Amino acid sequence: MTDERERFTTMYDECRQRVWAYVVARAGRQVADEVVSETFAIAWRKLDQVPGNALP
Repeated sequence: MTDERERFTTMYDECRQRVWAYVVARAGRQVADEVVSETFAIAWRKLDQVPGNALP
């Protein structure tokens, strides 16, 4: 696995549940999966801009 893939996979595994919960709290379960998918798709495309600690 490349370093970028490993970094993304680690970030996804560590952050997915918290991002999903955040979206559910603000937009509802109906859109949560789609929003989380799009969020991580953008994170993958801009991985070089994602800080080491991805969540504030």
